[in-house]
Amino acid sequence: MRVALEFLYHFCCDRCRRWWSQADVEPQPGDRLYCPYCGHQNCVERIDTFRNAARGSCLTRPPDAPSPEPRPPSEKSGDRPQEKRSPI
Repeated sequence: MRVALEFLYHFCCDRCRRWWSQADVEPQPGDRLYCPYCGHQNCVERIDTFRNAARGSCLTRPPDAPSPEPRPPSEKSGDRPQEKRSPI
């Protein structure tokens, strides 16, 4: 079996805030690149990686408590939307 690894970097433009992705490039802090949407020249400030993000969250502290299950609407008539009745 052959295995191939591809690095995929996601970029967000400082001006238009749109995202784009580029594979098999290795940007470095300080590199300048142009947004393919608005043409703004951006400067790479830092590269956030999944490993660094995970290391700073779920590996060092317990995960957030799960959200409570949504409760069914109350059976009180005041909590339900009123039905529209025909004027006839």
